[in-house]
Amino acid sequence: HEAIPKDGPMFQGVSRMCKFSVIIALCKLHDALRDNGLAIKTFPEELRERVKWFRRYVKEKKLFTLRSKFAAHDFDDFDNYTYDDGNQMFSELVGSTLGENIAFFEFINPADHRNSTGTMSHFVTALKDHVKTLVDLRPRVSPP
Repeated sequence: HEAIPKDGPMFQGVSRMCKFSVIIALCKLHDALRDNGLAIKTFPEELRERVKWFRRYVKEKKLFTLRSKFAAHDFDDFDNYTYDDGNQMFSELVGSTLGENIAFFEFINPADHRNSTGTMSHFVTALKDHVKTLVDLRPRVSPP
């Protein structure tokens, strides 16, 4: 298998699709946390603080604007934002170089999970682990 050239259109397309998928997933997580706000009030203080941190991150990075105007919907409503605005917000989130993109993905899901504290995957795992103490989560795939 030959690697896809990093300066080619295939790599750029796949990379952009992965970044948009992360944006959409983070927005879905934000929605799930919003829709279950009463349950979150019963979470341990440390986890509630992480939820607040996550909500600030989503707001500061304008993830809903990126999702709604540029990633998951038609580019038909530029009343408030231009395509250049979207590119700027996108670059501020994920960076504009391969190294910055890698840093973004390491923040989302680091290759070395022993050093994952403060990352999105650490936050999501903490949420999942706590929820598992409250409800019986069935495996997504049945055991063999």
